[in-house]
Amino acid sequence: MTSHRTPYGVLRLVVAFLLGNREICQWRWTWDDFGKAAIEPSQPLGGIPTPDQTITPKR
Repeated sequence: MTSHRTPYGVLRLVVAFLLGNREICQWRWTWDDFGKAAIEPSQPLGGIPTPDQTITPKR
């Protein structure tokens, strides 16, 4: 009955295999882009939560 509970990760792997591992190739690019983009906007994003906290107590 565990077969019925297929995780999303396995489903995606099967789809990628059926598509010729084309999704995996794109996923790798997205991962690389995400890592670089996450580091760049990481600095400016840190200033966004600052004003967010000021609004919480103002309620």
